[in-house]
Amino acid sequence: MDSVALKVVIEHRSEKLTLSSGIPSTVEQLQKTVKETFGLIEDFTLHYLDEEFGDYFTLHSTNQLKHKGIIKVVIIPPVVLTLTALTENQTDVMNDSSSSATVTTDSQTDNTSASSQDTIILSPHGSTQTTSWPSKITIPLFSGATEAVLKNANEVFVKDGTVLNNTQIRSEIMEKLADYMYSYTPYPTGLQIVKNKHPDDRSPAKNIKKARKGEVVFLPHYPAGDSKEQQELDRNQLIAESKKRDSTVIKDSMSRTFAHRRHDVVRLQMSISDIKDRWPALFDVSQSGIPIQQTREVVIRCLISHLGEDADALFKDFEKLHLA
Repeated sequence: MDSVALKVVIEHRSEKLTLSSGIPSTVEQLQKTVKETFGLIEDFTLHYLDEEFGDYFTLHSTNQLKHKGIIKVVIIPPVVLTLTALTENQTDVMNDSSSSATVTTDSQTDNTSASSQDTIILSPHGSTQTTSWPSKITIPLFSGATEAVLKNANEVFVKDGTVLNNTQIRSEIMEKLADYMYSYTPYPTGLQIVKNKHPDDRSPAKNIKKARKGEVVFLPHYPAGDSKEQQELDRNQLIAESKKRDSTVIKDSMSRTFAHRRHDVVRLQMSISDIKDRWPALFDVSQSGIPIQQTREVVIRCLISHLGEDADALFKDFEKLHLA
């Protein structure tokens, strides 16, 4: 196969590339040859000079090249991220506005090179964030193969200053760093903004407990205007009233001191003997018999109705027999 000569334009200089084996079959092979021949480190794309238009176009196939053709190396500029901490005034503006970050891109492009720089303004370390930006970013660990390549590249760089140029590893490193950076957020949540603006409004819950249906450890609140001390006085009065015969205030006092009684059962977990000493009216037959009598009456009336009998007439006959 005849050798082929190409003119290679690299930034502000022109070089001659002689291909003894002819033009490579793929663009990737041609890029590799250009990179090794001229010692290029940066990523680049190849453009070819089209005779019909007299301008450069992106090279997609080596079939577009011929002997003594012209190709141009277009360097791909790297993206540089600069993290700038905000001042206190800027932090206040950020908290009060919906726009908290600005991205400024400055690019300058000519026929042979292009350069760009992205500046991202983020909130400082001291502001309220879901996860604060660290003062020093720790490079995360990569895969075993990538770590081995980086280790060898570091040794070569220390030895003779040769820089690693591996696009595949670079892509993996960029993805890993992007995942690491996205784990942090520069914006506080709505709740964090309110807490930061009103730090005094952080009173803890005052033993508020929402009862569930059938919950055995339910602790009701004390009645309005009553305290634990007042309920204790009512309990002592209830003990004195329970010693009287036919006391009329026991039922109302037992209902009013229900919350205090539940405190003894649930919180203090007293034994039955202690509860009997503190709440003797709870074990009185008059207190436990009322709901039982009401339930019994309902059951009897339902049974009579189910049997098809006249309930009023049946109760009158029962009263006559009982009085007789």
